[in-house]
Amino acid sequence: MFTYFLAMLPLLSLLFAIGSAAAQNGIYHLDSSFSGSSFFDGFNFEAIEDPTHGFVTYVNSAQATALNLTYTSPNGPAYMGVDHTSVLSSSGPGRKSVRISSKKSWTHGLFIADIAHMPGGICGTWPAFWTLGPNWPNAGEIDIIEGVNSVASNTMSLHTSAGCTIPGTSQLGSSIGTDCDGNSNDNAGCGSTAAGSNTYGAGFNANGGGVYAMEWTSSHIRVWFFRRNNIPSDIVNGRPDPSDWGMPQANFQGDCKIDRHFKDHSIIFDTTFCGDWAGNTWNADDTCSDQASTCSGYVAANPRAFRDAYWSINSVEVYKLGPSIHSGPIPVESGDTTVSSNKIAVPTASKDLFPDLDATRPAFYESEPFLSLPSTILRGSSTKVPFLSNPTPPSRIQTSLAKQLHYALPTTRVSTKATAPSPNPVAIRPPSTAISQNLNSADVEISTYSNPDHLESFTHVGCRSSTVNFNSFTLVFESDTLTLGMCLVACSGHTYAGIHRNHCFCSISIQDTTTFHSSSCNYPCPGDPSQICGGGEKYTTEGIAGRDEDGMLFTLYKNADFAPGKKHLNEAGESPSDEGMPPPVPRPAASIPGNGFAQDTTAC
Repeated sequence: MFTYFLAMLPLLSLLFAIGSAAAQNGIYHLDSSFSGSSFFDGFNFEAIEDPTHGFVTYVNSAQATALNLTYTSPNGPAYMGVDHTSVLSSSGPGRKSVRISSKKSWTHGLFIADIAHMPGGICGTWPAFWTLGPNWPNAGEIDIIEGVNSVASNTMSLHTSAGCTIPGTSQLGSSIGTDCDGNSNDNAGCGSTAAGSNTYGAGFNANGGGVYAMEWTSSHIRVWFFRRNNIPSDIVNGRPDPSDWGMPQANFQGDCKIDRHFKDHSIIFDTTFCGDWAGNTWNADDTCSDQASTCSGYVAANPRAFRDAYWSINSVEVYKLGPSIHSGPIPVESGDTTVSSNKIAVPTASKDLFPDLDATRPAFYESEPFLSLPSTILRGSSTKVPFLSNPTPPSRIQTSLAKQLHYALPTTRVSTKATAPSPNPVAIRPPSTAISQNLNSADVEISTYSNPDHLESFTHVGCRSSTVNFNSFTLVFESDTLTLGMCLVACSGHTYAGIHRNHCFCSISIQDTTTFHSSSCNYPCPGDPSQICGGGEKYTTEGIAGRDEDGMLFTLYKNADFAPGKKHLNEAGESPSDEGMPPPVPRPAASIPGNGFAQDTTAC
């Protein structure tokens, strides 16, 4: 026995060393999560005078809700926008917007934000996603996403008290300053410009957004960006490991005692206008200065320019380092929500496969197959996942599986800027053969493409034409990044939604339609080419071609939730939206020359 013990000493020493190293370095465990309908519960609305002297009026929570500047839903991202309807005086109060700051603060951590859309790249705007400590600049500021006016790349920066310098090396981004002192150099701080045009603004939005991650330790602060289709599997699995992510976009590490300059940070999202940066650099931006002589003058006079100045946030998660070996479930804070021990969060599109599982994944899912799940998920009072080889506490298993589903499915692009695929995609039109006449109430269609049968509260009823020119339909909005989900949300207060190329139509009734074979609807949706948005005649230079059974074909959906007499419009007369897109601005069908629509001016 003694000989055996001596023989085992080297192995025991090695195991102890490994265990000590693991305990010292640790792994990241989820500390707080913000998403879905409880997203704003973890934030304070700061109705304050803008510290950066912007042409903005920040509103409180009640005002933001009343003005439709913020909204959420259980299955959608959090929307945070600005007033895009009011013409203002440049000498009066600024444009209404929102600034939120997390109720909780952190010193050190891994901050991961999944963002589908940001406000950047629009003249006059200055959006930011950042963290801030008390008594600025003594407790520091970390800017994760920031930019002004028409810039196309993200700026990441630090602002501190004196005595912090960063060389700007070992990073993908380009250094734009090494002295982080917030009281010098016009508060430029030390920063880096991200590499790549998809890191900010229009380029970011056109690619469905992505994930920004910021790691803050005693030795460094680093920022990574991952495109929507290139998110690391460890983030997807809920076990982020920055050591596997490669070189960051920004590496703030050098002659700076991090713990002296940074502590007790809250998370902030805001969108301001003009001010100390966007306003002071207005004349240096040819794209913007060509449109108006002053930033505030442009912002005041052009509300429609800011329709896309909104955040659409799938989630924000904060991880803290902890022991790499643990024996119990990991607590998860999420506003008023805690990860359940007997439910797995699944996307809406999987309800038919798993009807008794809790659907909590934000955003819409229009593509299928969405994910091939093992058959060993057991339903009932407890959820077992035996196909996972390594034992994991239940809360982590459920979080991990939910995140796999979250990233396995595409997030609907919700920008309405003309920056996505061409509004006139080329498609080969097969012969349009009618398969059934006048099926006004039949919800049956022979399907040969992948549009979902059920989406939101709507059911797909086929590829349809109309012998009476769809005269009961009203054009609600047009978007060069249109998806099915965007139109269905806009038509939530109506019985029918009709989609054709980049146009969305709504109606409470339908008559004299003809159902065509699904292959006759062959136009890829401009915002998601995997979806089909109608078929038939192409647009003319005069407007939309006249619609008849040989002309325009709608991809048609019917709303199962709509009931006559039920109030479906908000107080502003607009259809509610929970997909992270701004409320649609109805446009009378008759306002489009040569379209043959009925003179219906009712707002959808």
